[in-house]
Amino acid sequence: MTAGSIAHAQETADAPARITGITVSRQEQDTQVTISGSRPLTYTVVKLQSPLKIMVDIPDCTMEKTMGPGGIDSDLVSEVTSQALQKGERTYMRVEIALKKDATYAVNAEGTDLVIRMTGTGAPAATAEQEEPEASPEPAAAPTAAREGQIVDLEIRTDD
Repeated sequence: MTAGSIAHAQETADAPARITGITVSRQEQDTQVTISGSRPLTYTVVKLQSPLKIMVDIPDCTMEKTMGPGGIDSDLVSEVTSQALQKGERTYMRVEIALKKDATYAVNAEGTDLVIRMTGTGAPAATAEQEEPEASPEPAAAPTAAREGQIVDLEIRTDD
């Protein structure tokens, strides 16, 4: 009976991690997205400028039901979506956090949860250029245009 228990434990350890839920909560000036897993998650986090979003890739992971756009009460986050992706033989989950305005973020692994805390830093993403006075010189807009589609920030965590 002990051998059967050991074999079952090994199968469980070899099984991919599973996302059990994604929640969005709002504190005073911050918004927090919590990705709950069946065990500690390995992840890569990338922040993009255009479109303004934070992407979390979790390799060797599954999720029973992917998350689509939903009503989120946040000054920073417009929507959170998730999808399963396949690269070669590797499966991973991608969680995308669409931002309403630029934000700084911190990622912490808390047990089996992955917690992304965001604090707003700038003007709304969709209206930032519209709010500038018309007399603004053109070169001020150039750095933003040059950064479109480029990675602004990158964080990788492994269990090693």
